Amino acid sequence: VEVGDVNASWINRHTLAGFPEGVARTVRFTQSGAQLSGTYRTNIAPGRTGTVTGRLTSPRDITFEASLLVGGRDVGFQFTGTLNPNLTAFIGVGNGFLLNNRTMGFGRANE
Repeated sequence: VEVGDVNASWINRHTLAGFPEGVARTVRFTQSGAQLSGTYRTNIAPGRTGTVTGRLTSPRDITFEASLLVGGRDVGFQFTGTLNPNLTAFIGVGNGFLLNNRTMGFGRANE
């Protein structure tokens, strides 16, 4: 499997009632071949850090699961999508906390 470099932080933002600033979800991937691992943060749980694991498959497909327990509840999500050709963004579908087959786009975050 030939995969590109996705070692970076990636951010998704969307509007949601009850969150005037919107909901932000950030995943930071550390890549080893086609395997992804790293951290997950969201303003749903400020100051907390969760985990993310996933994989890349040819040609540019990405799947991952983010998990962050807050008071016994997981505010994470599952994602399946595709990276754009220059590996600066990916779009797909998320399911999980406050998501229900929501189309999500992530872009590289400036850190």
